[in-house]
Amino acid sequence: MTTSAPTTEGARPRPGGLAWETAAFAGFLLATVGIMMALEGVAALAGDDLFTGRPRYFAELDLKTWGWVHVTVGALTTLVGGALLMGARWARMAGLLLAVVGAVVSFLFVPYFPFWALAAVAFHVLVLWSLCRLIADE
Repeated sequence: MTTSAPTTEGARPRPGGLAWETAAFAGFLLATVGIMMALEGVAALAGDDLFTGRPRYFAELDLKTWGWVHVTVGALTTLVGGALLMGARWARMAGLLLAVVGAVVSFLFVPYFPFWALAAVAFHVLVLWSLCRLIADE
């Protein structure tokens, strides 16, 4: 039995039970990963020594370019994660799209910062699973 949380007049009802918990988990994780990506981008823009040397591979970009990519994707991801927490239905599909984009960006960033890039890919996959489960439960 699924129940709706109490609402005030004019507010959209929030799903109850497991659907809301899954949406909250996905929103929180998406916002957290977005913040971490943005901070990683700021570190790349600052030219921090945290990153490994200049790798030679097919997606080789300047570290500052990767920094702007991470800041942009991270900011968008954080905003969509917040929208998911607020219950916006459009944020589910936007979250799926940004989770895929974030996973690809993180995977391409592996030569620069291997441990965090692989952890970020895992977090994005977890967000994908969570959002797919939420959409399937509707």
